[in-house]
Amino acid sequence: DTVNSFTQSFQWDFGDGVIVQNVHNPSHTYDVQGNYIISITGTNLKCVPSNFSLPVQVYTYPKVDLGPDTMICPGLTSSILLADVANPNTLYLWSTGETSNSIAVSEAGHYWVTATTQGSHCATSDSIWVKRDCYLNIPNSFSPNGDGRNDYFLPRELLSSGLSSFTMNIYNRWGENIFSTNRLDGRGWDGKFNGVEQPVGTYVYMINASFINLVKKEFKGNVTLLR
Repeated sequence: DTVNSFTQSFQWDFGDGVIVQNVHNPSHTYDVQGNYIISITGTNLKCVPSNFSLPVQVYTYPKVDLGPDTMICPGLTSSILLADVANPNTLYLWSTGETSNSIAVSEAGHYWVTATTQGSHCATSDSIWVKRDCYLNIPNSFSPNGDGRNDYFLPRELLSSGLSSFTMNIYNRWGENIFSTNRLDGRGWDGKFNGVEQPVGTYVYMINASFINLVKKEFKGNVTLLR
C-alpha cells in the first residue's frame, strides 16, 4: 500500500469478512476459492474517505492422493485411479506423459502426477511406488560354502512374491532325486543329499508354482553348484 502522511487511519477489507486496521502491506490467506474484492480505505477527519479496490480470483489446490505404495500382480491389481471431483477444471501430467485424470498401470515402477488448477499456478503432486508381485526369480548358480552369500538354491523369501503353492525337485546327473520341498518358506537346497555335500557340477531342477492371481507356472532348468 501507499498511504500519505495526511491519512489518520486506514483499513484493509479482504472481502471474506476479515478486516485489518492500520497495518501496512498485510498478508492474508483465503480458505475458500472464489472471487473477492480487496479494498483499502483511508480516512481523515477533514476529508472524504479515500478508497481503492481490486478484484482477486482465488483458486484452490487440487486434491491429489494416489494412496499408499502397493504391489502389482497381473490379473489381480486394478489400475491406479485418480479422481478429483472437487476440482473438475484440473490439468494433469503423469510421469508417463499422459494427461487424463487416471492411468492404467500394468508394470511395476515409480509413478507420479502433478495436478494444476486450470487458469492458475496452483499445483499439487503425489507419487506412488508400485512394486512387483507374483513372480519367481531362479538363479543359475549358487555356492553353499558357508560364507553367508548364495548358500542356498532358491531362497523363496528373497526371490519370490505372491506364491500360493510351490514344489521343487532337484536331480543329479544320473536322474536321482536328491532334494524335494513343497514349503512356501525356507531357504531351499543347501547343496547336500542325506547330509553329504554334493560335488561341484550342474543339477536339474523342476519347479511347479501357483500364484495368488491363479496363474500356474512350471519351471525347468539347470543350476550350477559352486564351492
